[in-house]
Amino acid sequence: MATGEIEVWSGLCSWLYALFRSNPPSNQALVEYSGVGPGSRVLDIGSGPGASLEHALRAGAQVSGVDPSPSMVKRASRRVEDARVVQGSAEHLDFADGSFTHVWAISSFHHWTYPDAALDEIKRVLDIGGRVYLMERRLDEGKTGHGLTMAEATELASSLSGMGLAETRVDPLRAGRHDYLVVTGTVTV
Repeated sequence: MATGEIEVWSGLCSWLYALFRSNPPSNQALVEYSGVGPGSRVLDIGSGPGASLEHALRAGAQVSGVDPSPSMVKRASRRVEDARVVQGSAEHLDFADGSFTHVWAISSFHHWTYPDAALDEIKRVLDIGGRVYLMERRLDEGKTGHGLTMAEATELASSLSGMGLAETRVDPLRAGRHDYLVVTGTVTV
């Protein structure tokens, strides 16, 4: 993958991921943490095989997902027939302004090629009072990889605040055997 390109998983990678990670505890944990229910309109960025969509739908929410891999879109669409799942990236969300009350990304933020553009798109598709949830595995300070350190999460929360989001914060969240950080903010204008 060249720099600046959106990461797209092959059918084989998608199949292996879905086989071993079809229902990670992080998905249920974030759905519960977010408090979605009837009247909630959820967008999952990097929806993968659709686990969080399934949990949010069970909670009564209307659900949509976006993933760059056609094979993941197909898997999520089959798993959650009542969801609108489209191929795309965080940087270009094919949804109308103000469409959602909740937008989240569970362990996908670290894959985004252009995080600032993606955050602008998230703000655009969130309704007034809508909330963003960026959940990543917690990394020890000085480590790099699939996740965020507390310092990186705090910087991300500051970026959300700088974009005009209110009530920005970083919360720890335990899911299964792993510790996560959830960066959140609310659209007020």
